[in-house]
Amino acid sequence: MRSCRLLDTQWQAAGWAVQDGGALNLFAGQGVAVREVVMAPGHGRVDYLLYVDKRVVTFPARAPRRPDARKEMLASASSGS
Repeated sequence: MRSCRLLDTQWQAAGWAVQDGGALNLFAGQGVAVREVVMAPGHGRVDYLLYVDKRVVTFPARAPRRPDARKEMLASASSGS
């Protein structure tokens, strides 16, 4: 649980709005990281499902370790590259 809080803090420091799936608000910011999402049956769960401009862009197997990598992900996704 401590590592999740650390990751949440790092996502937020990089400009992402971090939320639980049950309280999803895609209008909270340009980048929204939804924690611990259960996918469709047979597809398991992901630690974070990432939205940019209200569209799913990725669900990283592991969150990037460097905070600047999280900023790069948001910038890259919002520029369409």
